[in-house]
Formats: sequence, C-alpha cells, structure tokens
Amino acid sequence: MAKLKFIYSVMNAGKSTHLLQLAHNYSVFQNKTLLITSDLDTRSKVGEQYFVESRLGIKKEAIPYGREQDIQEILEKVDFVPSCIVVDEAQFLSPYNVQQLTDLVDFMNIPVVCYGLRTVSFGNLFEGSEELFKHADKI
Repeated sequence: MAKLKFIYSVMNAGKSTHLLQLAHNYSVFQNKTLLITSDLDTRSKVGEQYFVESRLGIKKEAIPYGREQDIQEILEKVDFVPSCIVVDEAQFLSPYNVQQLTDLVDFMNIPVVCYGLRTVSFGNLFEGSEELFKHADKI
C-alpha cells in the first residue's frame, strides 16, 4: 500500500542528498522515479531545465511544478509509470498540489515522498508543509 511521506528539516541538513539517494536506490532495482521540484526554486535551473542538486555536487534532472500545476499532466508527459514520485521543495506546494499527490497515492497506488522545510524564518508553517502535515501518512 502506497503512502504519502513528508520529510522535513532545516536548510543545509542533507534533504537533497537523501532525496537523490532515494532516487538512486530505486534505479538500482530498475524502478523509475519521477523527480519534481518547485518552479519557484531557480537555484539549480539551467536554461529551461531544472535539477535537484545536492551541496555534495550530485544532481539529477527534475520536472518543475507550479502552484496551479495539474500533477496528473506531468505524469501524462513522461513515458513511464513511476514506481515513486519524489518532490523537492515541498514547502511550496499548494493545497491543490497536495490533494493531487494524495489522490495519486490513494487511487494509483504510487508512493510519494516530499522533502522540504517546515517553517519560514519567523516560525510560521509554509502553506505546503501545513497541508502535508494534515494529509501525510508518515512524517
């Protein structure tokens, strides 16, 4: 049974490294992961291409999502059914995005693992993080 997981931590704690390791572990067993990242995060954007990049220097191509993005459209554009969807910068997810990810877990049995920050610098929850705390099966 697939689950929606939310892994959060402070900046520079190794979330991207862990995310990339998870994607690599899936690939070792011939399983494909779909990496998506927020279109608001342009640190690892080269031209029109987005990447998830670790401070260790490893990176992997990712598909950007927007706050109004239909995640199902992203799935339709790739030529495979992912064994897992991995989300970077999950704090930028909208409630709409989180609901779509929840539906992918519940109705398509695709595990989703989200990585992001919990709070802004003043202690308030990011909107995406708050939604993930409400809907995640595992935190």
